[in-house]
Amino acid sequence: MNEFTIKEFNDLVENGTQNFENEVKLILHKNDPLIFDKIKFEDSSFFLDPLLFDKITTKDQNINLLVLGRLKDFEKFKNIVITTNKDGVFFLPYIGYFRTNLPSSRIDLNYNNGFELFSDNKKISYLFNEIEYFDETIELLNFPLLEIEKYFYDFNGDLVDVEIIDISEKQKKNLVSALNIIKSVNYEWYLIMKSVTKKLMIFNDQQIKRNSFTSIFIHGFSLFNAFQENYNEVFFIEDISHQCGHTIFNAFLNSKIDLFLLNESTIIKSNNPNSEGRSLVVVLHALYTYFAILENFEKCISNNIFEGDKEHELNGRLVFTIYKFYSDYNLLINPDSTSKYLNEKGVTIIQFFKLKFDLICSIHRERLEHLDVTNQPYNFSYEIFKTTNSIDLVDKL
Repeated sequence: MNEFTIKEFNDLVENGTQNFENEVKLILHKNDPLIFDKIKFEDSSFFLDPLLFDKITTKDQNINLLVLGRLKDFEKFKNIVITTNKDGVFFLPYIGYFRTNLPSSRIDLNYNNGFELFSDNKKISYLFNEIEYFDETIELLNFPLLEIEKYFYDFNGDLVDVEIIDISEKQKKNLVSALNIIKSVNYEWYLIMKSVTKKLMIFNDQQIKRNSFTSIFIHGFSLFNAFQENYNEVFFIEDISHQCGHTIFNAFLNSKIDLFLLNESTIIKSNNPNSEGRSLVVVLHALYTYFAILENFEKCISNNIFEGDKEHELNGRLVFTIYKFYSDYNLLINPDSTSKYLNEKGVTIIQFFKLKFDLICSIHRERLEHLDVTNQPYNFSYEIFKTTNSIDLVDKL
């Protein structure tokens, strides 16, 4: 069996990202043969914008605001009709947020030495917020977007009402701190994450009808449900690794690499009779996200990033990740290292992930082996973890 390397993985992510870009260009050119007269052919940031993916998904050919925003062609903002969201906010791509007192309303937008808004031919006031960026290219979106409201849905497909403005104000510093930590301790993974990640958003759904997520329909956009009161940068390191990991793996699969013996939609049942079956590709996605979480947490341990409660929480989240990895690994790989689901290349990649898990478990066995995560819900709870795992043990290791 041939060895697999992280360089090969990253090269395939790059190839898959280029494939996404080429596919978008073909679709846009078919709809508008003059598109490359408006947007430079080399402008990857535009052609990989998650809101452009949404336009393609919904078959909405009107990309005028995206084009005008990208070009900063303000003089062409004349008599443009905008619809605000339920919070009275609308978003101009590459420009910023306009906050009005008119929820779910049609507004006329003009530019006359500055943006002007009109409702029923009456000029209205607004507050403007520029887009915030992390490391120049990753947008940190702190207000709701009308375009993505449809992606907040529950298990039954019903729309879910989430809060964004207050939770973003509260948790933005932890998100930025987590990004900086990942950048400092695992720069190679950070670079591949940055290459596919365009937008990040924090939301709050206390009823957990919508977990943190990303979607190939808004490829490059990761959204984090910070519903627990005590979430900190440890949570965000895990959730960035998880959600942006899905984006990375979508790009990896879009390299057209052949991994499967069966259809990727084949449903795989676990040994737990109460659990829902998942498709083969979903389980494979999960294994990579566990690998990304493990790598970033292990780098935090090796660099002594946390102490006290945060170190204790990281240890608990790491054990929980290890438990989930081996559980899903055993769904795909037989004891003799064969698989009825994956071809040789697929098995090689999963074994590459497993070798890293085996190594980390061996190195940090004394730190982790006494920890109990059997009472954890789907979303790790540090409060529950503390009830069965004394933080006093951390200082004795």
